[in-house]
Amino acid sequence: MRRRVAVGVWVVILLGVLVPALGSGATRPFEGEGEVVAVDLEKSSVTIKHGEIRGLMSPMTMEFTAKSRELLKGVRPGDKVRFTLERSGLSVILTEILRQGETDSK
Repeated sequence: MRRRVAVGVWVVILLGVLVPALGSGATRPFEGEGEVVAVDLEKSSVTIKHGEIRGLMSPMTMEFTAKSRELLKGVRPGDKVRFTLERSGLSVILTEILRQGETDSK
């Protein structure tokens, strides 16, 4: 009986952590800045060495999947960029990327 209660408590704790992480389907944008390390148009991905992305992650170098391959056209390793991410389940998707000095989002 004690074991069932313990398992039940852990299930409630895990649900309390996982359900908010998955969200209600609404997306919240997260803004970041960094330097492009690599671009892979075949995979529609870009690797960025970035600073802290408030509310999402600490500084690191990470590969992000772009919402569309078109976002990455003209983006090159070494470019300083500002970018926007949105949650998609437990992962994040790159939805905007702007090279330093550009004024229009891609």
